[in-house]
Amino acid sequence: FGGKGSDPGKFNRPRGVAVSPKSEIFVADRDNRRIQVHNMKGETIRQIPTTVPGQENLTMRPDDIAIDGNDLLWIVGSDWSTEIFRPDGYQLRRVGINQGMVAPMFVTLDKEDNILVSDYGTHSVYAYDQEGTFLFKFGGYGSGVGQLKDPRGICVDSSGNIIVADFGNKRLEMFTNRGKFLRHVTDSTGRPDGIAVGPDGQLVVTEWNHTASIIPSY
Repeated sequence: FGGKGSDPGKFNRPRGVAVSPKSEIFVADRDNRRIQVHNMKGETIRQIPTTVPGQENLTMRPDDIAIDGNDLLWIVGSDWSTEIFRPDGYQLRRVGINQGMVAPMFVTLDKEDNILVSDYGTHSVYAYDQEGTFLFKFGGYGSGVGQLKDPRGICVDSSGNIIVADFGNKRLEMFTNRGKFLRHVTDSTGRPDGIAVGPDGQLVVTEWNHTASIIPSY
């Protein structure tokens, strides 16, 4: 389903995607400045304009989306913030502006339903609780142990460890659930962008060179 365009059901640079417990597919339709919602047949159900709180005439370009345990949508995008919506499109609040983020790009959830956001502007990953309260951050610019350079995708494995696509350093890095560096996972042949954990523990990585890799064990 999809195809390029701005009509309902069409996309203009779709990026992040998430599936709800109700089997609704939420797609970050970046350059159309909206979230599109589809059923499992690919049929369009509704659209959610990604408006900027307090500036309803403005909209953000959504880059990524995650769904928490309360079915709330956590969306990061081009206005350098993280916005929280109900599944019906009602906007609840905005977080991240006062915690030092500059350019958030990817978002995921940990085992405690805390929100993890990668920020390529500060080369760090930020963690928030369900109220949007800042918890901690880790990373920082560099190529040394525990440092990141332009971090992109993030995911959490079955042990609760955080794995980061370290785009600028062409590698995957593993941290504890509190952001302490654990180990280097693997080097990348390209620049790793998106990352996800498969049902059997595999890592699936998309790369800047238009390829995807499956890492069966790490």
